[in-house]
Amino acid sequence: MSFDGVYDFYKDRLASCPLYGFKSGHEILELVLKCAQNDSLLTDEEYNSIIKQADLCHIKMMEDDFNDGWK
Repeated sequence: MSFDGVYDFYKDRLASCPLYGFKSGHEILELVLKCAQNDSLLTDEEYNSIIKQADLCHIKMMEDDFNDGWK
């Protein structure tokens, strides 16, 4: 059973991670994943989606950090 707003909460937190820069963004990303892992209000599908989105977020932060090094 899916609960309104819970999945969107995590999705929004993940979307904001790159705004905090490389180090802080990854710390927030790690915290969001730990919270989602223990959140019984998420369905398995929602949790799997959060993991995939976290991976994409990590890749974006790595790319941004790499590109900043070339400026």
